Amino acid sequence: MLQSLSTELKDGVLKKSRVMTRGTSSKTFHDALEILKRHGIDSTRQNIVSMILPNTEGSIEMYYWMEEYFNLVGDHMPNSNEIHLETMPFKDLHKVYLDESFHKLSAVHFRWVWTNMFHHVKVREFKQV
Repeated sequence: MLQSLSTELKDGVLKKSRVMTRGTSSKTFHDALEILKRHGIDSTRQNIVSMILPNTEGSIEMYYWMEEYFNLVGDHMPNSNEIHLETMPFKDLHKVYLDESFHKLSAVHFRWVWTNMFHHVKVREFKQV
């Protein structure tokens, strides 16, 4: 069942048969989580990411680059699951990714992966000491 839900979600099917019907093509972490909860399926964060992340070498490389970068550079908040990054323009962070990666994906794709896979990572507006 998890495989068919994953296939339907990647195809943009959010409302079909037991899931939902073809309509919006929103493929977010929260959409996948909601679908799984509705069907009583407990899943790990990694399984949900596998459901919605495009199955390309570039997307997979970008995802793992972000995961490693955010874990190494970000400040892990002790009272929540959030990770805070120092203030940095988005385009500069994308440039760091481009400099360190083999597959050079666009800023649009970079933002999509960040928004949909790393919603818990925030850029700090200012740092309180």
